[in-house]
Amino acid sequence: MEDTAKQLLDLLSSLDGIKCKNDLIALETCIYNYTKFLPTLLITLKTYNKINKSSVDGFLYGKIVAGLLKLKDHDSLLHNETLENLIEKVFIVNGSTFEMLHELFEASMDGLKTMSDKTVDFIATMLEKMVKSDAIYSAIIDACGTKKINDIEQEEFSRNWRSFLQALVSLPNRIANKMKGKISDTFTLDIYTKIITYHIVRAISFLNDVSLQYSIKPELQPISTMISKTVLILGAHNFNDLIEILINWTLDGQKNIQNFIRNILSLIDGPSIEPIAVLLLKTINTPPNIDKVFQNLLEKNQWKHVLITKIPLLSYYNDDLLIVNLIFYLASQNNDERLLVELLIKLLDIWGDRSALNHTSLEQHEYITKLILLSVKKLKYTMKQSDKDTVQRLLFAGTSAHLESMQVEVRAIGMITGELIVEFLCDSNDAPKLSYEYDSMPAVGIQIVERLKTFIKNSDEKIIQSNANYCNTSIGDEKALSNTGDEKVHQLGIECGILSRDDSIVNTKINNDDCSTTQNLEKNTLSDEDEPNDDNKEKNDSDDELDSDDDLVPYDMSNDTKITDKLRPIYLRDLKENLLNVDANNDPNIFSESLQVAEELILSQLPNDDSSLAIELLEIITTLKELSHVENFELLKFQTCVAIVTVYPKECAKYLCSRFHAEIGQHSIHDRMLFLNILAEASKRLSKTEIKLNLEQNDSNDRKIDKTKRPKPPISIFIDVTGGKKYETLYDEDFEVSTMSYDNEKSNWEEIVQRRIQKNTRIFAHESKRPHTTVNKFNDVVASFFYPLLYGLSQKSACLYKIPHSYSDEGNILLVNFLKTLSIIMVSAENCVIAPKIGLEILELAWTLRYHEQAKVRLCVIQNIASVIISLSKETFTTEIVELLLEFRTWLFDTSQDSIRGDPDSDCRNLGKNVVALIDLAINSTMKNT
Repeated sequence: MEDTAKQLLDLLSSLDGIKCKNDLIALETCIYNYTKFLPTLLITLKTYNKINKSSVDGFLYGKIVAGLLKLKDHDSLLHNETLENLIEKVFIVNGSTFEMLHELFEASMDGLKTMSDKTVDFIATMLEKMVKSDAIYSAIIDACGTKKINDIEQEEFSRNWRSFLQALVSLPNRIANKMKGKISDTFTLDIYTKIITYHIVRAISFLNDVSLQYSIKPELQPISTMISKTVLILGAHNFNDLIEILINWTLDGQKNIQNFIRNILSLIDGPSIEPIAVLLLKTINTPPNIDKVFQNLLEKNQWKHVLITKIPLLSYYNDDLLIVNLIFYLASQNNDERLLVELLIKLLDIWGDRSALNHTSLEQHEYITKLILLSVKKLKYTMKQSDKDTVQRLLFAGTSAHLESMQVEVRAIGMITGELIVEFLCDSNDAPKLSYEYDSMPAVGIQIVERLKTFIKNSDEKIIQSNANYCNTSIGDEKALSNTGDEKVHQLGIECGILSRDDSIVNTKINNDDCSTTQNLEKNTLSDEDEPNDDNKEKNDSDDELDSDDDLVPYDMSNDTKITDKLRPIYLRDLKENLLNVDANNDPNIFSESLQVAEELILSQLPNDDSSLAIELLEIITTLKELSHVENFELLKFQTCVAIVTVYPKECAKYLCSRFHAEIGQHSIHDRMLFLNILAEASKRLSKTEIKLNLEQNDSNDRKIDKTKRPKPPISIFIDVTGGKKYETLYDEDFEVSTMSYDNEKSNWEEIVQRRIQKNTRIFAHESKRPHTTVNKFNDVVASFFYPLLYGLSQKSACLYKIPHSYSDEGNILLVNFLKTLSIIMVSAENCVIAPKIGLEILELAWTLRYHEQAKVRLCVIQNIASVIISLSKETFTTEIVELLLEFRTWLFDTSQDSIRGDPDSDCRNLGKNVVALIDLAINSTMKNT
């Protein structure tokens, strides 16, 4: 297989276009021989163990795909039916491994960026057929397979998997941008998400069957990460089908799949938990069965934070079913009965707070009220008397705050809430009840009262109806729930165009013919307490084998991951959310770790994203405040901003310049100085020339032979004792001396001979050194750094408009840093085409500021002049620049005098003398050339 792949790769590398029919035949033959080794068969339970034995080298596969695309882009003779069919077989591999699919995406993404329109159309067609094939489904199964790999390989796999997911979720946008909106229905968001869902649910079903058939645990982190990424980027509302199928399979309960789904959900990434949890709560129509879906997810800290804090306290949803399901799930937790009680007390505290009433929208306040009413009703028989007293105390205080409000709706909420809760907490029918008159209340108040009463009534009816439906199903028609999930998978395949309506649902089930009978499968079901990816406990040797003073088994902690490292974001959107929602994060380490990893994430992922995201991140980070302690906060903030600007310099530089010249009051002086420092540092990095020196030495250097260390003789120490003349000899066995083999001495003759040859050789000439070049990244974007920053001064709303007469910042801090930044940009633009134009603009600005009243401003003006001179070569000095320099020479000559005509500041005088000499040298060299 490897020889065939290398043969095809060598042919693609050697071909410089199809010049004759023999070239075409040779190419077709090599491709055909290569496709015979590709895993084109669909994975089944019988062939699952062979998936890891694939002989296809993913790296060579990616090189072959890239070579085919490059050849196709440059040769029109490749556009024939026979060859295109062979290339299609290379692109679309039903039994593809993850490594192959990752390399295919990498080569295709590069092709979309650089190749012609015809080749782009071909790539889009191939990718469309690929996503509809079983390649993604097969790659998911391969990624979740159990493999024995070390930590380095695991890190590389995780990095490649994240890169693959990034390409997968961005594929519709990339193709739409390249095709200018003319895309097929496959890459519309609705159909594309259905295709992704179809592959995910089939993979889940198959992996569950594998776990039962072979009694193994697949690695579930890849598929959990895939669900997290797709839901977060492509939108949770587009994955209703995924949630419905998972719920149906869970309630069906066949093949112990509910535990498998639970393990997948427990590994969902933090930012994706809330949208997935909200979808689950909105979709489950039987509240008593909510516990079967969520199970023990509350044991996971991130799920607990979402279900107990984010959804009820920090958000609001206009969906009554979500409220009912959430309260029923929290009430069903027998392990921690205080969860719902504590949440109720928090809700009542917020509900009755006067400040919250003034700053909370009416919709969110109604949402909190519904949560409170249903919680009290659910807990009225299980709450302790002390908790009831606390609830009543908070209720009466909150009702009083509501009645003081000027809003009719708020007063109505307070009245009906107090009335209903007092009714719920009454121990008997004879107890006094709270009652209000609503007849004289305006219509808006009566409407909200009726809505809350209807909500409580409907919640009871929904529970009774769901219980009746569940009982009827379990007794009268056991097949009502059976296969519902499989039917939805089949229907999903039809909707996204993968299956035809003629295909029967039996054919879409995943390898049912390979499964054993239900009785045999039930013996191998996983325990409910099994957690995903738990390592097997090592069987230790008997205690007798341990030393008598060893109480604990030794444990290697060298490769352990820090707890704080798990808090670091994985994707840029995660980073953005962590920096935006600092107050919502209970753990301050999330903010700290996000800043620590921000620069690395930006440099690795931002080049593959849109420039609008770069502007958003720059806006967030430049105005970021240190709400919790972060070591080197200002340095991390600065480095992150510089990294963003170096990725998208043109757009980000314009944004920073506009922010620097914003109206007074929008930004502090500290922030404006940060903008200037970011521009200066980014210009330095972009203009930095990084030349990789050739490590191969010249022939002359080869003649230089290092002297080898020769082994020393054995150590012998004689101790002379004058009395008895005793001698003691210590040999090298008594010391740690590294002895060398005497065979090395035999090779010393080569050194001696080479030295003699070198002495007797006459050298007439040496090989000339080849110049090393590098790309000037700053050349194309220097205008975006300089002109918006300079011309922003002319805006009437600018912070430094009409300097220095109209406005002068305290101590001219901004003006000094502004001029220094211009000097840095000028020096960075040394090798740029527009450097003479920039130099002329700086000299004209310096001419207007040469008599500034502050000495440090005049010093910066002289530095501006010096930066222009040292940045421009003698060939680029224009007539206008020479004339200005002569004018500046006269002024600087007077400034540098140690007399009354000289500058009062000694630094200005000393620098002025040096710049005068610099001007003389530059003008003299220019005159000689002319």
